[in-house]
Amino acid sequence: MIPTYDSILKEILQVVPDGNMALKVMDVLKRQELLKGTLTEPIEWIFNFKDGGWNTVYALTLKEAKEKVTEKYSTLSPLLHSVRPSARLDYESNMRNFD
Repeated sequence: MIPTYDSILKEILQVVPDGNMALKVMDVLKRQELLKGTLTEPIEWIFNFKDGGWNTVYALTLKEAKEKVTEKYSTLSPLLHSVRPSARLDYESNMRNFD
């Protein structure tokens, strides 16, 4: 079975420290023609708020994720530049703040 863009990205998000790094890896794979396509299933995107805290949305693209963040959380001052795919290590780091 040939791996899909979705399956490769999800696996990379399990081992890299942040989602932006995962997107850069995916870009390299596409440029080298080792990977084709785009996401076909929404993924979790994590973001921070100006006054602290974080949350997530599900979307196919960064643009769509930012639109959802703006639509749902605009009154809470989300930092749109912080929207990134939710990597396991990044998510676990944020969850430790609740201990």
